Amino acid sequence: MENYTAPNCTDSTPTTSYNFLLPILFAVVVATGVTGNTLVICVVRRRRSMHTTTNYLLLNVACCDIITLIWCPRLYDFLLENTHPAGRSGDWICKFFTHNAIMQISVLTSIFTLTIVSVERYHALVKPMQVGRRLTEDTVWYAVIASWTASFILTVPSFVAIKFDETRKACTGPFDFHTQENLSYMVIIFTVSGILPFLILFFCYFQIIRGLYFTRTICSETTGSRGSLKSKKAITKLLLSITTSFYVCYFSFGVALLYFKRKPKEEIAEKGEKYETFLKPFLFLLFFHSALNPILYVLQSSNFRQGFKQICCGKRNDVMQVTEASTAIPQKSQLQMRSKAVN
Repeated sequence: MENYTAPNCTDSTPTTSYNFLLPILFAVVVATGVTGNTLVICVVRRRRSMHTTTNYLLLNVACCDIITLIWCPRLYDFLLENTHPAGRSGDWICKFFTHNAIMQISVLTSIFTLTIVSVERYHALVKPMQVGRRLTEDTVWYAVIASWTASFILTVPSFVAIKFDETRKACTGPFDFHTQENLSYMVIIFTVSGILPFLILFFCYFQIIRGLYFTRTICSETTGSRGSLKSKKAITKLLLSITTSFYVCYFSFGVALLYFKRKPKEEIAEKGEKYETFLKPFLFLLFFHSALNPILYVLQSSNFRQGFKQICCGKRNDVMQVTEASTAIPQKSQLQMRSKAVN
C-alpha cells in the first residue's frame, strides 16, 4: 500500500541509520503482534464462555492482524533490497510480497469487521428488543464471510495493477504516489473503507455512549443491574479504544498518501525519496496497530487477561467472557454472572 523503492546506495548517514532501524522495529512489531493475536484466538476458541458473537468478530480481527503482520511488505522489501527480480516473476513477487495486495485484503476486512461489531453492539444495547436484527453464534459467520468477500472484490483492481517497474526498479501500483494513475480507485477505496465505515461507527457508538452516560436508557429496563451496566460500559470502552486506535493509524496513513498522490509529477521526481522517508512512520503505525489490539485487551479486559495468563501457565480452567451473551434479554443467572465478571 506504499511505494516500495529500494533505498539509494548514496543515502546520507542519517537515512542509512533510519533504514537500518526500520526493519528492526518492523520485526519486533511482527513478532509481538503475531504472538499476541495468536493468544487472542486461543483464548476465544478454548474458553467456551468466550463463545459470543462479539468475541467471534474480535477473533476475526485477530486473524486479519496476523495476516497483515506476516505479509508485512517491509520485511520482504528489505530482504529483496537491490536484488528484486524483474519480468513476470518480479510482477508476481510484487503482487504477493513486496507490494502485496494480500495485506490490503486483511486491512479492509479489519475495517469491515470493526464496523459490524459497532452495529452489533448498537442493536444489543440500544435496540435490545429487536432480536431479529441481532447476530447469533450461527449467523455471525455469514457476516465474517461477507467482510472477507467484499475486501477481496475491492482488492482485485489493485492486484491486477501491481507490477514491477523496470525503469524505476521498484514495485508500482494504485497506492504508489510516484504516479497519479488509479487516483480515482484510491479515492473510492478510501471512501468505502474509511469515510463510510467511520460514519457508521460514529453513529453507533454515539448512540451507545448517549444511552449509557446521558439518557441512561440502556439497562433501565432491568432492576438491580448495576454490575451488568458497569460491564457494558467496560466493553464499550474496550471496543472504542480498539476502533479509535485503528482509525488514528489508518487515517493518518491514508491522508498522508492521498496528499503525496496529488503532488505534481515534477515535484515527485525531485523530492520523491524525501516523501518516501516521511511516509514510512505512517506505514509503521498501520502495522503497529495490528500488534496493539492484544495489548489493549490485556490492559482493559480482566477476562482476556485471565485467559492469557491461564494459557501461558498451561492451565485449562475456563474464564469468564469479555462480552455479553448474544441473547437480547439476559436471564437472571446470566446477569448475576456478568455482575461478577466485570472487565
